[in-house]
Parts: sequence; structure tokens; C-alpha cells
Amino acid sequence: MKYSHELFHEALTELFKQCGVSLRKFARRCKVDYTYLSKLKRGRMPAPSDEVIRRIAAGFGISPDYFMEYRVRKVSRYLMLKPNLIMTLYRLANLPIEVQKKIESKIIRVLEKDFPPTRPAGKV
Repeated sequence: MKYSHELFHEALTELFKQCGVSLRKFARRCKVDYTYLSKLKRGRMPAPSDEVIRRIAAGFGISPDYFMEYRVRKVSRYLMLKPNLIMTLYRLANLPIEVQKKIESKIIRVLEKDFPPTRPAGKV
């Protein structure tokens, strides 16, 4: 399964379509309140905590890394420990878009060459 690039509620809705399980049954399986899960699915609540994302991901048999918000938080926690990297990314964000794209493509090439991408495991 690939990583989702959608907002949490959109990714969650898509997963429910793919697996065909009822919301109530899934809520019991994951030990997440049914009404809360329903609100998450409809986008009436912000993305849940990492703990709830882990329970939902486990219910679908996928990695929590599937969800973009989980990955963003992981990167944010990492960046908080790396002030020099924050400054570098800030500088990158202020460069012209053409320059940004060139730098990003070089970074991606190096990473894919030296560290092949991994995909979250999943059965959905």
C-alpha cells in the first residue's frame, strides 16, 4: 500500500470503501468511540492523536505512516531537534520555485539511490 497524500478524513473514507467494514464494527475492533470515528470520517474533527491513528491503522492492518498527518508530526518532531535543518528548509522555502524544484529533485535522487523508499505494509 502506498502512502496517502490526502487529508486524514479523505484517506479514512477511502480505506472504508476499500475494506467494506461497517463503522460500528470497526470502532469496536479499534476501541475508538463510534461517534468520534464517524466525525473523523466526515471531516468534522481534526486528525486524531498519533495513538488513535495507530489504533485505526492497526484495524486496517496498515502502518500508521500511511496517514499524512502521522508523517507530518513525525517530521515535525525530528525538525524540533535539528535547528540548522529548520533554517536550511526555511531558506529553501524562500527561493524561487524553479530553484526549489531543482534542489528537491537532487535530494530525492540521492535518497532513492542510497536509501530506497520503503512502503508501509498493509493488506487493505
